Amino acid sequence: MVPLRKHFEELETTDALEQAVGLIGRLTTRLAVVEYEEQFDRRRRKSEQLDPKQIALALDRLEEAGQLDQADQDDAVADEEVEALIADGERQRKASGDGRQDRRPARKLPAKLRRVAVEQDVAEDELLCPCCGGERNEIGRDVHEKLDLEPIRFRVLRFERVRRACACKESGVVVGPAPEGQFERIMASVSVLAFVVASKYDAHLPLYRMQRLCRQMGCAITDDTLGGWVTRTGEELRPLVEAMWDELMVSWLVQTDATGIRVLDRDAPGGSRLGQMWCYLGDGGRLCVFRYAANGEGKNGPWKHLAERTGFVQADAAGIFDRLFNGKVASAIEVGCVAHYPEGCRMPS
Repeated sequence: MVPLRKHFEELETTDALEQAVGLIGRLTTRLAVVEYEEQFDRRRRKSEQLDPKQIALALDRLEEAGQLDQADQDDAVADEEVEALIADGERQRKASGDGRQDRRPARKLPAKLRRVAVEQDVAEDELLCPCCGGERNEIGRDVHEKLDLEPIRFRVLRFERVRRACACKESGVVVGPAPEGQFERIMASVSVLAFVVASKYDAHLPLYRMQRLCRQMGCAITDDTLGGWVTRTGEELRPLVEAMWDELMVSWLVQTDATGIRVLDRDAPGGSRLGQMWCYLGDGGRLCVFRYAANGEGKNGPWKHLAERTGFVQADAAGIFDRLFNGKVASAIEVGCVAHYPEGCRMPS
């Protein structure tokens, strides 16, 4: 700062102060432009942005004091740049409403969702032209979309099987066919059953919470009823599960592991006990079948599930799998797991 002050004192003694002030004015203008551009790019809050009135006030003071050379073309260009930035910033703030410029591209809602058109026409008093009295024609539409949700609510499917008979009373009575795809002797449709099972096993929603949800949806259903629906669905799906298991057992590779699962049991201490849920993957994960075991014993788990397996089996190094590879329950080919097997582990030859 001292050398700069001394330099200006020397300019004052040589009557070159006006030239120095003009130089300062040009530097101030350039700095104002750069600072405003940086702040505009960072999209700061309005309170943190450089107020355009401050720039205008500084330039007005320089002009009134005769410290800005109007003949200098560079200064004139700088003024135009500042004014253009100020005007552009004002337009952006008015467009965004909060002083911020949203540069993110507009996100589109998935095309697969069903569209429901909600038409918003002009008011009746605006349909007629105030100049000629004629009706205003439609010339286009402004369209914007919002994601909406239809409330989940119960309904009753009323299947009415028509009975027909001839007046001659000789050909007997014919009845319309029973509805396809519905389970007999159960009050819920397949869509309700799918909702209950998916909520329990995919969304992990307990039945007592599902009971509250059903009540909120307008239909009180006991948890015993929900449990019965889950059991019935499992029974109906058993042939499909068994078909998947048969295909899994002939896969070139079977991968398996288990995890403990807490099971409610009124006769067990504390009202619950630990069971095992075995997961079996086939053909690289294309097939996935779960098998439940009441405990962690091998005879209720892989010894039973993979009995007589001769293909590749991939598992960790737990001793429970040994009988699958030594011929006692199966003669499967062991495939090591790099996440569990140490160096020098037993690998298939």
